[in-house]
Amino acid sequence: SDIKIKGNAGRVFNELPELIYEVSMKCLVFATPSGMRMKGTINEVTAGHITLLVCGAFQVSIAKDQINERYTFDVSSTAWKSSSNSAETIKIGVEVWFKVLKVHDKAGAWFIEGSMIDDNLGVAQSPI
Repeated sequence: SDIKIKGNAGRVFNELPELIYEVSMKCLVFATPSGMRMKGTINEVTAGHITLLVCGAFQVSIAKDQINERYTFDVSSTAWKSSSNSAETIKIGVEVWFKVLKVHDKAGAWFIEGSMIDDNLGVAQSPI
């Protein structure tokens, strides 16, 4: 965004019918390969999946089958709780480590599909 045309005139090259303008812009480039470990903040928790944001802007979805089996969903608290550590709870506002499975792009709307199956992924208590 923030696209600006530099100067007040365009140029014609090689007798082509297009005008060429020099422009400047600011943009954010975000690229993450499959397998990359990232940390995000949870913004939705259900029995079927969790969603989180990375860098406060990029949506991540982690399906139930991609959540480590040490976590079980607790209906009364609407959270995923660890069977091995009672302080480890996946709930809104908590940061978690996850692995990127795939980046989906559908008609300009995109999201990251993640996984927390590996033992070193889950509630962020310390950097990996």
